[in-house]
Amino acid sequence: MERISLRRVTLCVAPLRNEGFGLTPLDVRASKTAVVASDAGAYKELVTEGTGTVVPAGDGKALTEAIKPYLADPEKTIAMGEKALEHVQKDFSLDKDASSIDEVYQELFATK
Repeated sequence: MERISLRRVTLCVAPLRNEGFGLTPLDVRASKTAVVASDAGAYKELVTEGTGTVVPAGDGKALTEAIKPYLADPEKTIAMGEKALEHVQKDFSLDKDASSIDEVYQELFATK
């Protein structure tokens, strides 16, 4: 089976009904891919305006309507993917994550 690189994908659709956290929107956006996702778990917090669309989980009609503009305007979809990558690099960098984790540990150790 051939592996597909996310960098070759223009739009990812993630219509999950339940998700504990889920990194799919973050992963695909880091690969310059726009996303249409349900509002399950943290998906609604990971998809920002201009980088994708969030629809209610289980709403097939809303999902179908959300996908249409992306298919109708591939250039705009590609531009949204580029904006998605910028957002991920700015707000979800490894340095920022490591710093946030360090802050938690510093607080934990300071209370002992």
